[in-house]
Amino acid sequence: MSDTLTPSGLQSSAGLYGQCGVYEFDRNGAIFNPLDLNPYLLFDAESSMIGTLENPTLDLDPTKQESLDVITATRSSVATFIDSSGLIQEAPQDTVRVDYTQGAELTPTKFQLVTNTEFNTVWSKDVSGGASLQVTGGYVSPTGNNDAFKFDLDVGTGGVLFTQNATINPVNAQTLSVYMKGENGGEKVKLALRNTNSTGASGDLITLTSEWQRYTVTLTTSSANRGFQFRLTTSEGVGDQVFYAYGPQLEEGTTATDFVANTSGNPKFIASALYGPRVPMILCEPSATNLVTYSEDFSNAAWTKFGGGTGIAPVVTPDFGTSPDGTVSASRVQFNKGTGTTVGDQSTIFDSEATSSGATTSKSIYLKSNTNEAYEMVIYEVTNASGTNVKKITVTPNWQRFDVYGAVSSTTTGIAIGLREINVSGLSNTADVLVWGAQVETGSVSTSYIPTSGSTVTRAADDLVISGSAFSDFYNASEGTFYFEGVPQNLTDDTIYWMDMSPSNERIAIYDGPAYDVRFFVENTESVSAAYYPAYQLARLAISVKSNAQELSVNGAASVTLTKSSLPSPTSLHIGSRYSLGNHLNGHIKRLIYWPYHSDSL
Repeated sequence: MSDTLTPSGLQSSAGLYGQCGVYEFDRNGAIFNPLDLNPYLLFDAESSMIGTLENPTLDLDPTKQESLDVITATRSSVATFIDSSGLIQEAPQDTVRVDYTQGAELTPTKFQLVTNTEFNTVWSKDVSGGASLQVTGGYVSPTGNNDAFKFDLDVGTGGVLFTQNATINPVNAQTLSVYMKGENGGEKVKLALRNTNSTGASGDLITLTSEWQRYTVTLTTSSANRGFQFRLTTSEGVGDQVFYAYGPQLEEGTTATDFVANTSGNPKFIASALYGPRVPMILCEPSATNLVTYSEDFSNAAWTKFGGGTGIAPVVTPDFGTSPDGTVSASRVQFNKGTGTTVGDQSTIFDSEATSSGATTSKSIYLKSNTNEAYEMVIYEVTNASGTNVKKITVTPNWQRFDVYGAVSSTTTGIAIGLREINVSGLSNTADVLVWGAQVETGSVSTSYIPTSGSTVTRAADDLVISGSAFSDFYNASEGTFYFEGVPQNLTDDTIYWMDMSPSNERIAIYDGPAYDVRFFVENTESVSAAYYPAYQLARLAISVKSNAQELSVNGAASVTLTKSSLPSPTSLHIGSRYSLGNHLNGHIKRLIYWPYHSDSL
């Protein structure tokens, strides 16, 4: 066996070269072993390097723009999409929109949930059995500043619960952390999530040293109404003592991040959610009209600035910050509802638009904190402020699109945001936020952003078709298999189509029916349905057809079948809509692949 490299083709470490054959040795002198290859590749090599379904004649892959050139796109207006960097961009008319959707969320958005980290503000004492606790500030902390607090405890025969309440996510773990040291060492403190009664709160009993240390406790609870608590009671084994504390923090997750001081009275932003890479998908939507006439200029008189009770009208500064489209067009809006907690105490901004009574409309807007704080606000439909069309939202230093939808109770609708305690509680008293991109449209789905400046604007529907020679070049009239991956935005408005073929009497289609089930029919004469799946989730659909055998599989489940004796003869493929340009998917298609073969096992 020669150890000389000859240009013959396949290396175990480098794949398939343009010339032919197999190296006996790789470039490092190691003997080539076929078992080093991926078993699937080795299996394919036994059948001329092509498995039964390894040579698709159509593969629409949004990561490869050239693969979409076979689509004839018709849309009589410009539209928007999100590019790979997350900015909203304008797409010319008659183009396929490739929308880069956010990848899977890996970590939650994190906040400092202790709204006042100085122990002499907001913290409460629950004293029993003649106990007392004196808390005074001005002592040297681990930072070298005089911002630590001294705790002088006389436990009596009962104890003291020293607490700051917070609203947490009861589904996820919460981590408490605080710097402490004892006067002499050996002092005991129990760190806990506040319980609804005076005993039984979960937590850890900690024995202090005479040196500063950061102590952390990770806990879970079944209730959202909890908080950071020092439990200093005889039942916890705590006696009379003096200790020092600095930097209390309560955050979601199992890891204590760097301490963030907070005196705002609101949760304070620590870190945004970590997402995976953006995923390019074909965006296919119906026509929609933005009824908001000034979607970006909130200083315009079309937007009413209202203060009531103890609240004052919001102050708007236009063109203050960078918006989600990368331009400096976001308005700064400063809200102040005072300290009141009734519906009349409010600071809101809203628009009013004409609509039909009883119509369902979707209201959406982009919001971002202008500070490093999180603000608890509300978004609601202006004519149904005390009804169900109200949503409490948390505005963070990252741009987010918030929406709310529901039936309109009059011939006027509109979107309102701000501070108004309606059907919710615990809102911020003040908020300093950036606002951009307001939209009100018919339906229960917020579609891609439609900018306006002085009048309503309509975005035309996407019409995506493969026809003529582009269709006949990939389609096999006697048998074939389609595979879809995509995300529908909504399954409740109407029947929505993943694909449909034309003409009308020669159809093969996949669509979601009004019962949220996936349906499949051939030539309008025979149909079958499979299990449904939720909206806003990635769905995988496959159909395979030949004479006397047609089947549909959804998300890998067992196939449902038809036995139509002959197949229709379509001449075009409509993607994401009905053949007559209706019943749009109103969502995203990640991949569409077609093989000119039938598969017996989807």
